Amino acid sequence: MIPVRRWLAALLTLLLAECITDDRHAGTSTSVTNPVGMVTGLAILKDGTVAAGARILVRMPAIRAMAGGTPASMVVTDTVADSAGKFTVPLVFMQDCYLEIREAPGQRPGRASDSLEIFLRRWPDGLPLDGKFGTFRLATAGDILGHYLTADTTAAAKRWIGVRGTDNFIPVPDTTPFSLKGVPAGLRELVEVEVPETGSSAASPTVRDTLNSGTVESGIVNDFGPVLYQRD
Repeated sequence: MIPVRRWLAALLTLLLAECITDDRHAGTSTSVTNPVGMVTGLAILKDGTVAAGARILVRMPAIRAMAGGTPASMVVTDTVADSAGKFTVPLVFMQDCYLEIREAPGQRPGRASDSLEIFLRRWPDGLPLDGKFGTFRLATAGDILGHYLTADTTAAAKRWIGVRGTDNFIPVPDTTPFSLKGVPAGLRELVEVEVPETGSSAASPTVRDTLNSGTVESGIVNDFGPVLYQRD
């Protein structure tokens, strides 16, 4: 005859197992489907080689001033892929963010820094709650060529042009045209920002205008045409 205590313990274990199984089947509990709040993915190069040691960044769309006053979309996660190209980032609970993957400079010795492959994708609804990114294929970056036209008299040193979701910003040129090099392929938003004179890392630049949006093709110069900004 089974002692009462052992019988109760066995019954409790069985009921607990049933509850966990039901939750997993229903798929409604993020604490069960993604218990540690992490998102995993795989990075590969254009030729299918794993992107070993690739740099993985999660950025906010919000732009902040970095050291020296250079603006950039704020980084919330900065890590690297392992030797098999696999990576894990914390599940960032925000409605809008970017995932950026950069080829490690040392993976293919002798390769010029401006030819390293890169990937950028915007997640407007936030990172996947099930914890699975999938596989991302990097590609050779492209360049943006633009022609800046404005009647604004603000000192050029305070204004920058760049791509939202990146740290790729340059000072507004005194003359046209301008060129942004190393831009990830895909639909990109070109913005102008004004950084306070302090240049402090705590300074909050003002995004004055979305100058243009267009598709950047890999490995070529992409002419975004005239970029006109007229301040109110």
